[in-house]
Amino acid sequence: MLKYPAWIAAAAYLALYTGLATWTAGTLTRRARVPLAASFPFAFLAVEELRAAGELGFPWFQPVTPSTPTRRSFRWPRSAA
Repeated sequence: MLKYPAWIAAAAYLALYTGLATWTAGTLTRRARVPLAASFPFAFLAVEELRAAGELGFPWFQPVTPSTPTRRSFRWPRSAA
């Protein structure tokens, strides 16, 4: 029964990153007089880099790695028919 509280805790943990990106973009907009349309993408990318690093990070934002299948290395399974 630990899995349901863990899901809620993980969702709350990941929601902190969205709040951090919004807060960073807002701070840049107010203090540095940078337009929100310019500051939010940079803040979002910086926070995504932080989220990808660490023990609980998921590096979906990282470039393709050698273990990623490419079009040449991927083969559809043959049917038994």
